[in-house]
Amino acid sequence: MTRVKQFGTGDFPKLFAAFENDSTVGWALNPAVRDPNGNCIDEFSGCKWEKATLCAFDQAEQMKDQVDFLSCMDEARTNDALKAAQSCSTGVIDYSTLSACFNGDQGTSLLKTASEIFNNQFPQRATVPHTFVNSKDTTPSYDSLLSVICQSGATAPVCSSVNATVACVV
Repeated sequence: MTRVKQFGTGDFPKLFAAFENDSTVGWALNPAVRDPNGNCIDEFSGCKWEKATLCAFDQAEQMKDQVDFLSCMDEARTNDALKAAQSCSTGVIDYSTLSACFNGDQGTSLLKTASEIFNNQFPQRATVPHTFVNSKDTTPSYDSLLSVICQSGATAPVCSSVNATVACVV
């Protein structure tokens, strides 16, 4: 399993669940699209997986829907992005709408916008996943992100153990 998929199916859904009801934490997910007409960072034949994901995100009403879809896509056992998207389209994400987006101008436009965001953030080479907390580059792991998010003032119950005052006597 790639590092991206491991983060998307493990650490990130766990982290999101810990802060899902904390209004002090906002989330933004943007795929690694260097060239919307070429290969994406973690794909070898275009940007089909990223395009399907963006089309799903576009109709997702809640961040939880995006997180669930992304996790499902990262767990998919197929090489076909649309087949994976079809199996991951549940609840508010309608597969026929996703498919129309994917095969039309809307999907191309979403890829272009994602590419602009990614290239503005990372004009040079970058690792993925790449995570930031309040513009601070943070290691993409549950423990690192938990610590930085909590230290940034999050109020989720999980932060009570992270924000505890620690005294060291030497």
